[in-house]
Amino acid sequence: MFCAHDPGLAVFLAETAPDDSRAPGRLEWAAFSVTALLALLVLCVPS
Repeated sequence: MFCAHDPGLAVFLAETAPDDSRAPGRLEWAAFSVTALLALLVLCVPS
């Protein structure tokens, strides 16, 4: 079974306020984007 910690999503969720007082910033979006790209890369690589 594959299990991986997702630091990009963790940073995105940790730094995003639960209320709408602060929108996600550059760091959050960058971490989320890199994580999404790595996930796509992993899914595209044949096993």
